[in-house]
Amino acid sequence: MNKIISCKGYLIALGAFFAVLLFSTPSFSQNNPPDSAQISQNDSIQLPLPEAVAMERIDITRNYMTALGAWGLLNVVQGSISATNTVGPEHYFHQMSAYFNAVNVGIAAAGFLGIKKQLLKTNTLTSEIKAQRQIQKILLINSALDVGYFATGLILRNVGIKNLNPKTQGYGGSIMLQGAFLLVYDLLQYGAHHKNGKKLGQKIGVWSFGPTTTGMGLSYRF
Repeated sequence: MNKIISCKGYLIALGAFFAVLLFSTPSFSQNNPPDSAQISQNDSIQLPLPEAVAMERIDITRNYMTALGAWGLLNVVQGSISATNTVGPEHYFHQMSAYFNAVNVGIAAAGFLGIKKQLLKTNTLTSEIKAQRQIQKILLINSALDVGYFATGLILRNVGIKNLNPKTQGYGGSIMLQGAFLLVYDLLQYGAHHKNGKKLGQKIGVWSFGPTTTGMGLSYRF
């Protein structure tokens, strides 16, 4: 019987990781202020509500980039150590975990650089609506890609098992785990940003991913 490589320990860590992340997110612990009551009709100047939404958006992004960087560093270190102490599929599982998360660490670092630039911007109602739409769209696209990662990992793992190829099996199992992590990560982040964006009232629409008249795709509802 083929076992799921190192799955139990990773799943326990994964559950604890997301529990801490969810309860530390600003929008989880704060109540929303009234929606449209605080929105000025003049969106050419700095406004209290757009500024507040922008600051919380930055805080949410900072928290999630910190989480991604921590997860990435944990996997790079653990994967590098474990890859030298294991053989067969498990060796390749940890090896891919280190490779995959080196990229995640880079993404987190780039995210922090982006946050610095955002802090220098002037936030108006118009710019904030645009920023909210953009980040929600990106996270939904990322979520679709995460499903692709998981599916690719599942195919590779099954092919590796069938062909008795430890490298393909180990790499596939690792990509499955990382895809599952990123899917939950991006969906939680989308939920936090969507909740924050609702403070802008009816000025911002909703991006969603699901079935359409021509198949699966992104749709935008005003």
